[in-house]
Amino acid sequence: MYDRLITSPRNPRLKEVLRLRNSRRGDRLRLCLIDGTRELRRALSHRVPVTTLFVDSSQQDQPNLRDITAQCAEKGAEVWQVEPRLFPKIAYGERHEGVVAIAESPLRELTTANTNRHQMVGVLVALEKPGNLGAIARSADAAGIEALILADPHTDPFHANCIRASLGTIFCLPVYRATSTESMAWLRACEFQIVTSRVDASMSYTEQDYRGRTALVLGSESQGLPADWVASDIRAVRIPMSGEGDSLNVSVTAALLFFEAQRQRQST
Repeated sequence: MYDRLITSPRNPRLKEVLRLRNSRRGDRLRLCLIDGTRELRRALSHRVPVTTLFVDSSQQDQPNLRDITAQCAEKGAEVWQVEPRLFPKIAYGERHEGVVAIAESPLRELTTANTNRHQMVGVLVALEKPGNLGAIARSADAAGIEALILADPHTDPFHANCIRASLGTIFCLPVYRATSTESMAWLRACEFQIVTSRVDASMSYTEQDYRGRTALVLGSESQGLPADWVASDIRAVRIPMSGEGDSLNVSVTAALLFFEAQRQRQST
């Protein structure tokens, strides 16, 4: 089942993982690193192609890892044991569960989306932090959002930090990439009602009707939504704030909007 044991930090396979870990965003769009058993299981269940699997040799006999290893090997992945002293070099953060995989990134272009497939989508404009994106993906999966569109993205949705923050749910729904112009054109062509979250909006988010075909649009924390997301056919809503702060973390705002939309749609 195992191709080889990695015993040296100069091993080319080990260097490949470190290169992916440290590479610039553009280099990661074709491949991604998946760290953790829960995250990897979700990727496998959604048919994300795993090309290489690395297993801590001191944990390889655990039933959980044996099962994952067998799945990856059956699908044609290279499977490598890594000496315990070297495994922390490729594990992400302090938590490591004895398994790291290299997989093909499932990021899609919006031009490939089925125009009739989705009824409720989240649109994230120029989002910057992978941790926020991962948290939003987790809420989107829980609330029944059917796809995420990254408009003018500033972060890789399949960065290891995003995958970890999403608990692997980033693999559970389609993630598309496009420009803002392309995203708006696609949403209008598909006859979505477009609802944006803005701190200066006059309407509370609970007053908006989300029961039709709807796109929920959020901007980055640092810049908010750009001016081109203001138009006569775009509705803006706000989250009422009682304290001195004038905004919430974008992942919290997304969760509130997503679950309000879910509540309304389930009540019909």
